[in-house]
Amino acid sequence: MSQHGAGSLPLIVPEMGYWSSAAAGSSEPLQASGLVQMFVRGLSVGIQQMSWFMVFDSSGPATETHGLFRGTDLNSPKPAYAAYATLTSQLYGARYHGPLTGAGIEGYVFDMSDGRQKSVLWATQPSAQFTFSSTCLRRVDYVGNVTASITDGSASDLDHAPGQITLPVLANLPIYIGGC
Repeated sequence: MSQHGAGSLPLIVPEMGYWSSAAAGSSEPLQASGLVQMFVRGLSVGIQQMSWFMVFDSSGPATETHGLFRGTDLNSPKPAYAAYATLTSQLYGARYHGPLTGAGIEGYVFDMSDGRQKSVLWATQPSAQFTFSSTCLRRVDYVGNVTASITDGSASDLDHAPGQITLPVLANLPIYIGGC
């Protein structure tokens, strides 16, 4: 874009989606985790506007089940709706800081408006572990379930080494990690 004089234009994604139908080779949990992964990857490359398409499932083939609600029923939200709400609450005001690197994980670090950092990560294989230099962490899964605090040496800390906390990370199950 820069070579053609358009390097300063913002990048936007006016429509993105991921279906939830088993007939299309997916599921509602895969749709929810895919939503988080797409938005986080987009934020990491500087996309300034991203829009999920659609709010409601469309009638038609299985690949049209990319809504946040089943059919057109506002009383029937899919896990993707919870994932979208969790994403927006966890990364509100965040600015991409850089990658979070580790064996078997894909991760991103964001600077939060309160001066703290928050990481979003998931495994790129069935399971992995990641070690944070911290004595207290707060874990939120992709649909908003919160682990209030994980302290250094607790049962949730896989390494029990002082000054660090090692957590399990699973494939296609993004988690948000921040300080206590």
